[in-house]
Amino acid sequence: MSDDLPLFLYGSLMPGQGNGWRVQAHGGFRGDPLPARVEGRLLDFGRWPGMVPGAGEVKGVLVWMHDLAAALPELDHYEGYRGPGEENLFERRRVEARTDAGPVWAWAWWFVAGDAGPGRRGQGRTGSPVPGGDWAAWRAGRDGP
Repeated sequence: MSDDLPLFLYGSLMPGQGNGWRVQAHGGFRGDPLPARVEGRLLDFGRWPGMVPGAGEVKGVLVWMHDLAAALPELDHYEGYRGPGEENLFERRRVEARTDAGPVWAWAWWFVAGDAGPGRRGQGRTGSPVPGGDWAAWRAGRDGP
């Protein structure tokens, strides 16, 4: 595992969002979150978003954890990631995030339950596109202050 990789957070796990505490519960961050973008599309599933491959941009933040190895098992469980080749709702994959300072490799969770194929929990689930790929802005506009 690459313990020095940051997490790319784009939805409910971002600081200030409903499940941001799950990330911060593991000793917090080293430094401030860094705005970043990843190629893909963002879908709204109601209470949470999912990032899927496609043309577009997903906006989020990079966070470096004090103890990534301790945080990942709980965060993987929360995201419905059981491991490679397993029945997953999300899969954790390395992504290249773009920042104003240049590209950074990071871990991110991709929504895979909508993928065709056997063994996918929630198979066929679809979401609504999030305009602009920005969950925090979309949710604030959708749900109000």
